[in-house]
Amino acid sequence: MMLSTLIPFAVVVFQATPEDCIKQFLAAYNKKDMVTVAKLTKGGKPTTDLKDLLNRPGSWPALTLISMKSTVSGDSATVHYKLSVNDSRGPQSVESDAQLTLSGKTWLVVPTQSTDRGMKQLDVLGVLAKMVTDPSALHGAMQAADQTRCLSNLKQVALSAIIFASDNNDTLKFGPNNAQKSLFPYLKNKDAWTCPVTKSAYTFNSAMMNVVLTRIGRPAETVLFYEGKNGKLNFCHNGKACVAFTDGHVKLVNESAAKALIWKP
Repeated sequence: MMLSTLIPFAVVVFQATPEDCIKQFLAAYNKKDMVTVAKLTKGGKPTTDLKDLLNRPGSWPALTLISMKSTVSGDSATVHYKLSVNDSRGPQSVESDAQLTLSGKTWLVVPTQSTDRGMKQLDVLGVLAKMVTDPSALHGAMQAADQTRCLSNLKQVALSAIIFASDNNDTLKFGPNNAQKSLFPYLKNKDAWTCPVTKSAYTFNSAMMNVVLTRIGRPAETVLFYEGKNGKLNFCHNGKACVAFTDGHVKLVNESAAKALIWKP
């Protein structure tokens, strides 16, 4: 059955087809009813604690089903579907295949075993099903996503400072208190200035104020921006902190590696 228009969701009790399962699965997800999602998943655990995910801002994109078509073979079914995934980056179209299995009279979504097909072909439904069967993997993925976002944010901040310096005789003519204001023309995304975990702003290394970047002897080891305050790192990512260096690269460092950082050029 091919649907040519957007499908209004309604949670149903009786499932006659795999399509019914998909509609009920998505309706429950959009309501953040993960207990029902788990009941519609093969191996799902209705008691899975997903409070951390539910309370994370921007982590719950809305899913709108655009079309789907199923192929049934005995107790198995493949549903080719197209979704609109709407998150903080705006709507994205995803088209993929979900695998379902019949358990008694109920169709269940089979968790995906791979997420390496890229966003546009990702089995979103299978990934959601995986969330309620393996919560430890979910929390690990959430932590990894936070680290990636933090590194990306700090990278943007560091590059904006380097571009600023190139426009000012290679000199960092600002301090910790006015860094964001000085770099605003180069980085207008205010969200990039904060860690997604702590919501704290990144700190400019005060020892770099009015320093000429081209005169730094070891730029790949010299701190430019960091997570923390007053020269002390905040190891908020599983014992690691994000640090940006004067050559523009960023990385996570633990307490041991932090001892080798250069703070004064």
